[in-house]
Amino acid sequence: MKTLENSFLALGQSGRAHGLHYALSLFGLFLIVTSLSLLNWIFGVNLSDIQNSQVLLAIQLSSFAYILILFLIVASIIHKRPLLSFISASKNFNFKTLLVTFGLFLILNILVELVNFLIFNQVYTFQFDLSKFIQLIVIAVSLLAIQSAAEEIILRGYLLQALSSWKKIHPITALLLTSIIFSFMHFSNPEFEEYGITKMFFSYFIIALFLGSFAILGNGLEIPIGIHAANNFYAAVLVNYKGSALNTDSLFIQNTINVPLALIEYIFMLMLVSVFLYKFKWIEHPKTLLSS
Repeated sequence: MKTLENSFLALGQSGRAHGLHYALSLFGLFLIVTSLSLLNWIFGVNLSDIQNSQVLLAIQLSSFAYILILFLIVASIIHKRPLLSFISASKNFNFKTLLVTFGLFLILNILVELVNFLIFNQVYTFQFDLSKFIQLIVIAVSLLAIQSAAEEIILRGYLLQALSSWKKIHPITALLLTSIIFSFMHFSNPEFEEYGITKMFFSYFIIALFLGSFAILGNGLEIPIGIHAANNFYAAVLVNYKGSALNTDSLFIQNTINVPLALIEYIFMLMLVSVFLYKFKWIEHPKTLLSS
């Protein structure tokens, strides 16, 4: 990304980009989200009554697929833009970039967890049930990526582009606003109550800044989706913790987490990923953010 005119953000100015069109799309998103409650009522689904964690996870993740598909259709019609324009500035979605980013971040998570175990003496409980684990793998592979993609496309795709389409808003400001919104969106997650609102809000905000920066510097969402999906896959399948938003039968469970340490480790991993991505020219230099 050399200039805003040929960037991922500039796609927010394409098609029908009047404020009214964005308002209509956001209203459509609101209706789509609220319609989930109606569907649950029609089919007699009460999430609080579901005891099977695998079934509950599948239903929760499926709701993201429902939201994402309908919203992309609505937004594409209202703005008269191709679906890909909300996801990438390239002519084709780069699955290689997504998969490499996913694998790299998953490996880094595992290595950092080993450090936590060997050096910081964090305690883990091993829990393995073959039947449950197979079910969990199937659900994670089929639906977790969609859930991650839904959050990235709506927040760091559509909304980031929408804010940037208003010429008075600098890309940095749009990045900050979407990061704040991302943090507030997770406010109902149980870890906020478990570990403290301030700590968790700040953690989500910092992570969102990185993911939003990758979207801008990488001209698309392949990298943010890869990182987001790797993070959620790791937490859901390999190592989970008390108070996690993903209540699963993962291989290992931590009774508690050190939030400040976890954030420092996360930033370190994201910095390593940044160096790797820049070295292979998958993202522009961070200074591009300031010169946009």
